[in-house]
Amino acid sequence: MTFRYPTTHSSPFFGVPLLYLSVCFLINFFTGTLDYEAISDERSQRAFNTAIGIPLLTTFFWITIRVQQQHVASIVMRYLLENNALSHFSLHRERLAQKLITHTYIAAIASIFVTLVYIISEDLLGIFTFRTMALYVMAFPFWFFFWLFMFQSLSSTHYLIGNFVAKPATSSQDLVAIKRVVVIATENTLFAITAMTITPIFWFNKAVPAIDACVLTFFSSVMLIYLALPAFKISKIMRAQKHDILNGLISSLRSMYASSKHTTPNNRQAIVEVEREIEAVEAVTTTYWGSFQFSKVMGVTLIVPASWLLIRQLGLLVLH
Repeated sequence: MTFRYPTTHSSPFFGVPLLYLSVCFLINFFTGTLDYEAISDERSQRAFNTAIGIPLLTTFFWITIRVQQQHVASIVMRYLLENNALSHFSLHRERLAQKLITHTYIAAIASIFVTLVYIISEDLLGIFTFRTMALYVMAFPFWFFFWLFMFQSLSSTHYLIGNFVAKPATSSQDLVAIKRVVVIATENTLFAITAMTITPIFWFNKAVPAIDACVLTFFSSVMLIYLALPAFKISKIMRAQKHDILNGLISSLRSMYASSKHTTPNNRQAIVEVEREIEAVEAVTTTYWGSFQFSKVMGVTLIVPASWLLIRQLGLLVLH
């Protein structure tokens, strides 16, 4: 599989992951894993849930990674265009590609390790049928794209912060550029929450063991904290830099008015430009409370308990 910066919207963008999803469902259907009437015990119920959940989440992470790549490339390109430095894009693209290669190797190793640990811990070594082998094989790309999603989400945000936020902002245009990075950090959190709405399928028609609930809660909390913290960090940086920019502009404006030459055409034009810049800086919001992005995050967050309730109700309907 090849990941490139930037990724463009085309048929392979969604086509390959969706093709993978279709193939997985077909394989699970023909091996009998998706035959609900054949469920006779907890193990077969778990296999049925896994046959649905793993392909769905794998496809989601796969597509999400591509969307992230496109958004990061778009932000880098827009920033460079606005600063007349588009010639540096190839350098950033090479750095991002190198990070992706490193993450791919680490994710591959981690996915093999986690898959083997799962098979051994669940005492599945002695169970080798077509249906179980298919699930074993599908577990590898699931964990691969999961870890790759985590690495890319954290890395992309930190890369943008280090290259385009750490530098002091001097204008409203710089603040807008920083705001775009906040959007990326917020979207990464949004993607993680969306993935959590799919996870209840693994416990369809099953009681959630206490250990599973604890592990899921802990892991989800850590994941969201690490993804959400950059957004709060950048917002704090924006507030401080916005304050500094406004103070500098207001001080400059006062000096212009104090000058005896402020009535000349050139100075009047300069005063108008500074006043417009002050308005532009003040228009850049540094918080997401009440904004569209924050509303999306809150809306998706509310879907998480709703998805658990839906799975529970479906399980109760099946039992009756």
